[in-house]
Amino acid sequence: MVQLNWIGIVSGEKGWRLRGPKDPKNSGLTAALIGYVPYENIVSVDWEGDEYYSHAQIFCHFDARQGEPYEKLAYCERKQDRHVEWNSEIATYEEVNLL
Repeated sequence: MVQLNWIGIVSGEKGWRLRGPKDPKNSGLTAALIGYVPYENIVSVDWEGDEYYSHAQIFCHFDARQGEPYEKLAYCERKQDRHVEWNSEIATYEEVNLL
């Protein structure tokens, strides 16, 4: 699981949708867009980063049909219990972006 972005989403009549310019800024929640990379697609990991990005960098095989290494994209809510953090899936990318 790799975090790609933070994005505002709101619950609507047909499910979750992206927060629009007419929605109040504090409506809905800010969700993490997570890409699920199959383990077998990971070639290597550079834990140190480089001169441009100090975070770990994951090198993957890309699927020529999809043009990306993810088997799934989903919006997740960050949860925390004491010292443990995790992402809880809210909706898939298609469910939110096709409304």
